Amino acid sequence: MHRKVVALIAASLACLAGAASQAQTKPYPSEPFTLIVPFGAGGGTDLLARHIGKAITEKTGLAAIVENKAGANGIIGAQHAKKATANGYNILLTTSTTHGANPSLYKSLPYDPVADFDPIGLVGVGGVVMVVKADSRINNVQDFIAAAKASPRPMTFGSGNSSSQAGGELLKSYVGVDLMNVPYKSVPAALTDLVGGQVDVVFADSIAAQPMITGGQVKPIGVSTRIRIPGLENVPTIAEQGVQGYEFLGWIAAYTPKGVPEDRRKYLNAMFNDIVKEQAVADFLARGWIVQPGSMAEMDNFQKSEIAKWRKIVETTGMTVQ
Repeated sequence: MHRKVVALIAASLACLAGAASQAQTKPYPSEPFTLIVPFGAGGGTDLLARHIGKAITEKTGLAAIVENKAGANGIIGAQHAKKATANGYNILLTTSTTHGANPSLYKSLPYDPVADFDPIGLVGVGGVVMVVKADSRINNVQDFIAAAKASPRPMTFGSGNSSSQAGGELLKSYVGVDLMNVPYKSVPAALTDLVGGQVDVVFADSIAAQPMITGGQVKPIGVSTRIRIPGLENVPTIAEQGVQGYEFLGWIAAYTPKGVPEDRRKYLNAMFNDIVKEQAVADFLARGWIVQPGSMAEMDNFQKSEIAKWRKIVETTGMTVQ
């Protein structure tokens, strides 16, 4: 009896070892991908994720599911991605909000944007566009500044993330006007209220704002970047309109939770660098972003420099630290 038990245990261990060996030698990729987006459906990051997901499927023959985990300025989604299995199939597609701004805007975060993630690569850089209701008498930034100074109440600006909030706070600090931030769960929600007349202006991700600009619901009056934004070449920068030194960048990048083997991360980096050049994705990004593929090391250095820049932005504007 004792010999039979020992033999049975040995056979079971051999099966387990064989299964583990098979799992380790399973080709990569061979399972569905999950693209975790820490923002709501309909926003620029979500729309981009759906284009990227389709491109991943076309390239690998594998499903790529977009999983929206919105809330708390991207914190909920970033924390969810941090806890995801580090197997190379879970990818966080996020922005400067979660991985650049939040460390300076929150005293405590349930994730560390550097220590808890490995960068796959930078997807693109862009800015925010300052938009007003289409029938507004405000046609440019100087009109807005004049209206804000003449207003008996603080004019309101809607924001759906850290980047859109910073756009308004920077203008407020640069020109000395009294503006009140009205935070929303997403940029599309802020834009909806702008059209409804609940806020005076929104600083929106250019991709999220484009459908309403094209549809004639909102009017762009300035962009936050140093040079004009692709797709909005006729809209002057805020700096061009007399607010000297005003410049603000946003960005989108891909990450994995910490611990994914380097060979898989290299595969993902190469795949993303190819995907952002593909026609459908490149055309989508061209609505307001400059495509900037690169290495994992370049993204790591870029992110660290952006975290430092955000500290200065928060200090300069006096943005509330929660």
